Amino acid sequence: MRSYPTAPVLAAGHAIFSWRFLYLICAAVGAGVVMGAGPSLGIKSVIVVGVAATIVAVEFARRDIVLDPAWVIVAVLFLTAPLGVAVDEAEIGVSSLVILNLGLVPFVAGALVRTPASRLGLLHVVPLVLLGLVAVASISWSPEAAYGTEKLAIFFVNGLVPATAVTVLYAAKREINWSLVAGFGFTYALALLVLGTGWSDESDRRTIFDINPINISGYLTAVLAVVIFGPFQRLARLVMAPIMLVAAALTLSLGPLVSIGLGVLAGCAETLRLAARAGHRTAIGWAALVLLPGISLVIVFSGAIDPLISPLIEDPNVTSREDFLAASVPLIESAPLFGIGVGGFASTGLHLYPHNLPDEVMTEFGLVGVSILLVWGIMALWGAIGSPMMVAAVVTTGTLTLFTGSIASQEEFWLFSALAVAMFAATRSGRDRSTAPQPSSG
Repeated sequence: MRSYPTAPVLAAGHAIFSWRFLYLICAAVGAGVVMGAGPSLGIKSVIVVGVAATIVAVEFARRDIVLDPAWVIVAVLFLTAPLGVAVDEAEIGVSSLVILNLGLVPFVAGALVRTPASRLGLLHVVPLVLLGLVAVASISWSPEAAYGTEKLAIFFVNGLVPATAVTVLYAAKREINWSLVAGFGFTYALALLVLGTGWSDESDRRTIFDINPINISGYLTAVLAVVIFGPFQRLARLVMAPIMLVAAALTLSLGPLVSIGLGVLAGCAETLRLAARAGHRTAIGWAALVLLPGISLVIVFSGAIDPLISPLIEDPNVTSREDFLAASVPLIESAPLFGIGVGGFASTGLHLYPHNLPDEVMTEFGLVGVSILLVWGIMALWGAIGSPMMVAAVVTTGTLTLFTGSIASQEEFWLFSALAVAMFAATRSGRDRSTAPQPSSG
C-alpha cells in the first residue's frame, strides 16, 4: 500500500495558520480598535489602509513577490481621482494621494528588504531628491512660503514618492505589465466618452471626476504612446488608439495633442533608427531620429496648418502662456543662481505657476534647479533610447511640461521619466531589453 506524506501537509497547514490567519486576526482586532478609538475618520482611514497594505506587503515579501510597477502608474493616473471623489463624499478629510502613497510604501519597503537589486532604484531618483532638497531650502527665502510649502508637499506625494516606487519596483522585478496600463487607459477613455460632462464654466471641454481637462488629456496621451508602440496585437492597437485619441481631443487641450504628435514622430524615428542599425545603416537611422521631429516643427512654424489650429492657438488658455513667460524674466534676473523660492511665481498675481516646468524651475530654483532637471531629462531620454515605446512616452510627457508643467503636477512625466531612468541601468549593463518591448508584428 502506498504511504502518503502526512507530515509535510501538516507542516504546510501550520505555516498557513501561523501567517495568514494571524494576519487576519491582527488586522480585524487592529481595525476594530482604530475605528473605535481613532480621533477622526481621516486618521482612522489612514491607519486602516496602512495596516492592510502592510499585511499584504509582508505576505508578498515572504513569497518573494514584487508588486508590478504598472500598478503605481495605474494608481496615480487613473485611481486617484475616483478615490478622491469617494473621499470627498465620505468627508474623510484626507487626500486620496496620501492614501495611495501610504498603500505603496509597504510594497516598496518589502522589495528593498527582500530584493537587493531593488536598492539600485534609490540611486536612480537622486536627481529628484536633490531637486526636492533645493525646493525645501528655498522655502526660507520664498515670497510665498505658505503656498510654496503646500506645493512642495504635493510634489512629494504626486511626484517623488511614485517615481521612487516605480524605479525600486522595476529594479526588483525587471518587467512591467503594459497591458494593465493600456487597459486602464482605454477604460478611462471610454468613461470620458460615455460619462463625461462639461468642465466648470468651459462646458465645451469634456471632463470626468471634475478633473482639469488638460490633465485627463495628458494621462490619455501618455498611455496612447504605450498603446501605439507597445507589445500589443495590431487589432488591439487599432481599437484602442483611435478611441483614446478622440477622448483626449474632446478635452480641447492643445498641449497634449501637440505632445502626442511629437511623441509619435519620435517613436517612429527611433523605430527607423533601430531598423537601420540592424541593417548596418546607423547614420541613416540617426538622421531619421532628428529629421522627422524637425520636419514637423518646420510645418508647424511655417503657418501651413494655422487654419486648422487657429481656434486653439487663439484660446485665452494658450495666449496666457506668453504672459507667464514674460513675467518670469524679471524674476529670473533678480535671483539667477538659486531662484526666488518655491511658489514664488504666485507673487506675480498672474497665476500660481507659469504652466511651463523648465521656466518654473528656473524662476523658483535658479540655475541650480534647472541644471538638476536637465540632468534628469537627459537620463530619461538616454534610458529610453532603444525602445520606440519609451522614446515616444518620454517625448510626449516631456513636451507636455512646456504647456502646463509644474513640479506639483505632471505626474505622467515623473512616472514615465522615472521608468526610463530605471531602465537605464538594465540596458547599459547588456541585459536583454524584453521589459521595454518593441512594437508587435502581429
